[in-house]
Amino acid sequence: MMKAWKIAPVVLAASVFLTACGDRGTDTTAAQTEGSAVQTEAEATTAPAASADAPAEAESLEEKSKTLAMKVVSGDFAGVVAEFNDELKDTLSEENFRAGWEQMTVSAGQFQDYYKTEAEESDKIYHCILQCEDSGIRLSFSYDEEGKVKSVWTDLFAIPPELTENETLKEQEIQIPFTSNGTEYQLSGVLTLPAGVEKPPVVILVQGSGQSDYNESIKGNKPFQDLAFGLAEKGIASIRYNKRYYQFPGQAPGALTISDEVLDDAATAIQMAAGLDSVDGSRIYLIGHSLGGMLAPKIAQDNPQLIGLISLAGTPRNLADVVYDQNVDALDQMADVNELQKQASLAQLKQMVEQAKSVSDLTDQTNLIGLPTCYWASLNQIDTVSIVKELKIPMLFLQGTADFQVKPDTDFAAWKEALDGHENAQFQTYEDLNHLFMKTNGKTDVSEYDVPGHVEQAVIDDIAAFILENAAE
Repeated sequence: MMKAWKIAPVVLAASVFLTACGDRGTDTTAAQTEGSAVQTEAEATTAPAASADAPAEAESLEEKSKTLAMKVVSGDFAGVVAEFNDELKDTLSEENFRAGWEQMTVSAGQFQDYYKTEAEESDKIYHCILQCEDSGIRLSFSYDEEGKVKSVWTDLFAIPPELTENETLKEQEIQIPFTSNGTEYQLSGVLTLPAGVEKPPVVILVQGSGQSDYNESIKGNKPFQDLAFGLAEKGIASIRYNKRYYQFPGQAPGALTISDEVLDDAATAIQMAAGLDSVDGSRIYLIGHSLGGMLAPKIAQDNPQLIGLISLAGTPRNLADVVYDQNVDALDQMADVNELQKQASLAQLKQMVEQAKSVSDLTDQTNLIGLPTCYWASLNQIDTVSIVKELKIPMLFLQGTADFQVKPDTDFAAWKEALDGHENAQFQTYEDLNHLFMKTNGKTDVSEYDVPGHVEQAVIDDIAAFILENAAE
């Protein structure tokens, strides 16, 4: 989830304008401190040299680390804390350790299986990789000379994709490169190719805000996998990839911008698609969901290789206004907050929203509604309405009528108003579909996504028809 912020007397989410509901990602602005939920000041800055009996010691510490990790999973935090050295016990209490772990599982989902252990034996550091519902978790332990835990920390871990091959499609692992602080990193991704189709058109899938994997996983739902598989059955290839700070949370800069979070990696994926021999590099489309849908016109403006875009539950409005509306709805559902408290909270929120909409300093890292001010400034540089009016490529805007996060009567209506009279724009709504374009369960909060589902076939059919019709011209 994006960082929460307090407005007396309640705590509201800075934004739930995410992949689906906003409770599945660690904070992009403080990924190393909040994402590493139980990292402590007791962590050593220098490691002792390995002892003469390092191989035997390393083996025992590796096994001990796995045992401790499974105790964490089972809730035996007292058993883990008992293995802390005195300095760590003074720094990290059992209660805080438990709270940090629970925060991490909000991002990653429930534990499923033990994946593997990675060892830095010379430094006595062991990383236990846990497969969870929506992500991997790396639970790391380092040890002192006596074999006691001297530091422990967690972060999200991108487990390599499980590739599918059947009679309708074949998947290949790809890497989307980016550079941070002079070092190149590779984002894990998947190229899905339709079986028996030579040089198919290809779509680039761009997620919403917050941290998410290449499937845009949320509580067991995998909307981007649904889209990739469904489109492959229609003869359309696709590229999907991990968001940058999902896979590498420690590389999130203090001066985070929308280019860091979305735009740069989308451009790299488009460039990759243009150079692939297995697809038609002259027929590249973009599918953006939520924040990705809001940014789709900007991505198209920056990347003329695109010949069409599809916006799923996007908006041309300022993101800060969407944040305000979502928090109004959240307050309305809080039965224990009286009207006076609600009005006070909204007044404070409104002031912050107006500030976020007016900032322009791309270097200011001051926290503002859970994000650095420079992030809001980078969004303010993008005039979505002006951009989308100038685009000449075919555009398709889709919206579920049961979406409580991005709304038909405000956000979808804003697209239609901006593009009134533009023959290159098409619009379609779907009854009773939520923000994931899955059947609603009638809820108007994040529990909407508790029940696993799939993207409605009608949505996939309409996207495929739009792509194939325009790709043939």
